[in-house]
Amino acid sequence: MNSLRRLSRALFLGAVCFAGGASARAQFAWEYGGFVEQVAQAYARRPNPSDSHAISAGRLQLWTRATLGPRLSWRGSLDFGLDTHRNVDRRRWTDLSQQGLLQPAGSVTEFYVDAKLGKADLRLGKQEIRWGRADGFNPTDNLVPYDYLDTFSDQRIAVPALKADIYVKQARFEAAWIPFYTPTRLPLLNQRWFPRLPSRTFIPVDGERVEAGLFYRDGRLALPPRTFGNGQWGARWNQLVPRAEFSISYFDGFDDIAFFRPEAAPLPELAQTPRLLVRLNREYHRVRIVGADFASGFGPLGIRGEMAYFDQTDPGNRDHLLFVLGLDRTWGDWFAIIQYAGQKVSQKLAGSAVFPDLGLRSTALLRIERNMGPSRSFEMKVALRLRDGDFMLQPFYNVALSNRWRLKVGATLFGGTREGFLGQYRDSSHLNLQLRYTF
Repeated sequence: MNSLRRLSRALFLGAVCFAGGASARAQFAWEYGGFVEQVAQAYARRPNPSDSHAISAGRLQLWTRATLGPRLSWRGSLDFGLDTHRNVDRRRWTDLSQQGLLQPAGSVTEFYVDAKLGKADLRLGKQEIRWGRADGFNPTDNLVPYDYLDTFSDQRIAVPALKADIYVKQARFEAAWIPFYTPTRLPLLNQRWFPRLPSRTFIPVDGERVEAGLFYRDGRLALPPRTFGNGQWGARWNQLVPRAEFSISYFDGFDDIAFFRPEAAPLPELAQTPRLLVRLNREYHRVRIVGADFASGFGPLGIRGEMAYFDQTDPGNRDHLLFVLGLDRTWGDWFAIIQYAGQKVSQKLAGSAVFPDLGLRSTALLRIERNMGPSRSFEMKVALRLRDGDFMLQPFYNVALSNRWRLKVGATLFGGTREGFLGQYRDSSHLNLQLRYTF
């Protein structure tokens, strides 16, 4: 892997020289590295004609960081990827905007400068900003979009931002300005992970209601213009108190998940049943979010909670409240946390595409982890929707094969009624294998 190290060094040399130009004569610490990762998934079923029984994806990440002085440092990373299922756009090798429907083949994952100024920390550049204290499901974590090409992935997409942290005694005040909008990358339409949409409807024909089949295509993509006037911002006050901490947050920006506006047109009648082609136009509207979270302890138990109210401005006007409350405990090599996630939505969700932000209605979330030494661990995740009875089960086993090689094997299993948010993916249960080499 010496060639990869040389490549990593060459790719970032120009950036290092630029960022450290003012300190060219000063001594600074410089590190670099990366990893190569191969992921494979095997499925028993193909719910859509465009799906396949097996897919594989490769990823190369190169990173570097440098300390430019006692108060200044920077970090950058590049990602390159290819896959067998064409979820990666092989025409985009230097993507900066992250606004495409597909993952780019090459992108700047992070690139930011840190400045420590006494009781204030500043970070400028492309970065991830994460809020919230719940485990896995965070209603207040709204500054950074997700990559939902695989609906149940927790991968974030870094955004260009200016972030400030100010420390006053036991409090920390955070503020972030995001000048340009980046949407959450959603599952591809008519493929495995896109939420189920109605396949039939009734239309008036000669004064009668006739059943018609529905077929879907992507329509217009109306992203907010990349102007400073469309900038987004958020602020958070985090407070430490005896045996606990809490925060209150506010976000004013655009919803990172699209509002789908359908446009229907009749298709040529080659069969007795009428057919309609529905184009789903994607729009992005302003949203304001007020949130709060806390974490505390009660004897051997940890207690945490989180809630957020979403003031929507989209045509559906689906204002909603999301919340999660959990208990956790650590004993020996074991860790367990159980949470309850719920929501209160002002409008009905039936017939629309629902993603994880609104899919976890009355849901019990469980995660159990056991550390079996320095090289092995086991993890089990469970999501059970109590009202509908559908569920998701994810067991994972991690093992370090050496200091550089790591293997992760597992599965994702769905069950329950097909009308439920999790049960609709029953045909997408799969086995997963991940092999990573770190250099």
